[in-house]
Amino acid sequence: RKDDRFLQPKTLVAFNVHCPRTFQDALRHLLTTIWCSCIEEELNEFAYDASQAGLAYSLDSSVTGMSLMVAGFSDKLPVLLEAVVSRMGKAVSSSSFDIVLDRYQRHLRNVALKQRPCDLALRKSTELTRQNHFSTEEMLAVIDQVRLEDV
Repeated sequence: RKDDRFLQPKTLVAFNVHCPRTFQDALRHLLTTIWCSCIEEELNEFAYDASQAGLAYSLDSSVTGMSLMVAGFSDKLPVLLEAVVSRMGKAVSSSSFDIVLDRYQRHLRNVALKQRPCDLALRKSTELTRQNHFSTEEMLAVIDQVRLEDV
C-alpha cells in the first residue's frame, strides 16, 4: 500500500523462525530473549538512521522461536533486512551482552519487587492462564546462569 504523505509504496515483511527449543525452559527462553536484545543493541545507530528514513524492524523471541519484522518504504527495505540478517549471523559482543544482561536483570527485579498490587494481580493472572509462559521468579532464578558463550 502507499504511504499517505509521500505516496510511496510501503511494505511490512514478517519472518517466524520455528525453533521450539527456545521455549523449552526458562533458561533457553532467557537466552533467546537476551540474544535478540543484544542484536537490537548492536544495531541501535543503524536503526536510528533507518527510522529517520521511514524504516523499522523488530526482533523478538516467541513461543515458537523468534520473529523478525521489517517495515517501511519498499525501495529501502532490502537494505535494512540485509543489515539485520548480517548482524544476526555474527557473534554478540561482550559490551552489548553486559549492557543487555544488566538491563534485563534490573527489569526482572523491578517487576518482582516493585509492582503495584493491580499490576501484580495481572501478572499472576497471566502466568496462571498462559500455557507457555515463565514467571518473573523463574526467570530470576536462572538469570545468573546466563553466560556470553551460551548466547
